[in-house]
Amino acid sequence: MEALTLPEQVAVLKVKAHGRLTSSEAIGNHLADSTAKEIAVASLPDTPPLTTPAPLLQVTFLDSIDKLKSCQSSTSTEEINGWISKGATCKDGLYSCNKKPCIPRSLYPSLVQWAHGPTHVSKNLMNNLISKLYFAPGITTLTRNYTAACTICAQCNPGRMVKPPALHLAKPLYPFQRIQIDHIQMPRCGRFEYVLVVVDMFSGWPEAFPVANMTAKTTAKKLLSEIVCRYGVPEVIESDQGPAFTASVTKDIWTALGVTLHFHTPYHPQSSGKVERMNGTLKTKMLKMSQDSGMLWPDSLPIALFSVRYTPRGVNNLSPFEILFGCAPRLGCYFPQTLQLQFDVLNDYVCQLSTELSKVHGQVFSSIPDPASVEGSHSLVPGDWVLVKKFIRKSPLDPRFDGPFQVLLTTATSVKLDGKNTWIHASHCKKSAPPATPDSDSDSAPDSISPASS
Repeated sequence: MEALTLPEQVAVLKVKAHGRLTSSEAIGNHLADSTAKEIAVASLPDTPPLTTPAPLLQVTFLDSIDKLKSCQSSTSTEEINGWISKGATCKDGLYSCNKKPCIPRSLYPSLVQWAHGPTHVSKNLMNNLISKLYFAPGITTLTRNYTAACTICAQCNPGRMVKPPALHLAKPLYPFQRIQIDHIQMPRCGRFEYVLVVVDMFSGWPEAFPVANMTAKTTAKKLLSEIVCRYGVPEVIESDQGPAFTASVTKDIWTALGVTLHFHTPYHPQSSGKVERMNGTLKTKMLKMSQDSGMLWPDSLPIALFSVRYTPRGVNNLSPFEILFGCAPRLGCYFPQTLQLQFDVLNDYVCQLSTELSKVHGQVFSSIPDPASVEGSHSLVPGDWVLVKKFIRKSPLDPRFDGPFQVLLTTATSVKLDGKNTWIHASHCKKSAPPATPDSDSDSAPDSISPASS
């Protein structure tokens, strides 16, 4: 330490020290490297010993036949008479039925735990194994309760999910009253890598804008300049819960304009069905144009939008252009605009156009499904316990489900869970047994034992 504090100034020189050991600098550098490696290797922990699988491969839950005889001898007379009534006989102090040892009910918990095993087999396989080796009447109830209470099985088995009815989206009354927005990622082309997609839920009119990023600032600026300034302020904007849509700056802007933001439940693209289908349609059209003519996607995007806007579709066979403007678009040399030829006075034209739009909008409105037309809901109620599907797992050995969580609030399609910040779609949940508590484990009866000790 004294040597380190002695010099008042230190000069640092860069020398070639990673070559041949022909200089004092190279020799010193090699010595430092080798010493550091020795210390690093010496500090590594010893390789942990491999655990033997022998304890997990226990072929029986009994140590010996003598132990079973001892347990049978302490069994109640009523239980023994039950064995005899079903054909059991006693030979050499051991009760058996159809050459299978009779298991006292006091050993049922150990038998079920052994049958469930380290691989957590299902209740049906447990019953098959037990019935093949032992005579244990009434044990099926215990195996069913045991597997139902097993947290590992609940988290790892695919299970049966809750299936709420597919409800319709809210019904808009006029164009651009409600819009859905989303981002799609594309191969980087110049400074563009994403597309902001906007769909009018009434007419199906699409807008899509190439953007360089998905930040909240870029998204809000594009919506204000391209949607609000062109079509007016929408009443409702629906989106997923991406950071570009949930940022505080975005919420402040739309709140100031009187816009209501509706965020869909995570991992449920059906809630954003309009814009999700439009994403797929636009990407497919751009893919085909790229394969056909080699166009870059920023150049082919307007053509894809043109195709969607002017193509009739739906039960009314109307294009988004016709729904918005009350007349068919001019395609090529064909111009089916009868209103302009019939009326020379602008006021008359506007009145007739309003009449035509009212007629068209009435047809469109009547064709949009009404959310109230779907009855029923999911079966979850406040107080239930559920497991939530994990859509992102770090490895195949991670559990498929997380939880259990208790249901606090419910809607027709979603639930609010204790410990979760966002609403969860009911189709992502499956019912679960309540978590085991120390008191319930210590006081549990044989028919309702918890597998926590396994």
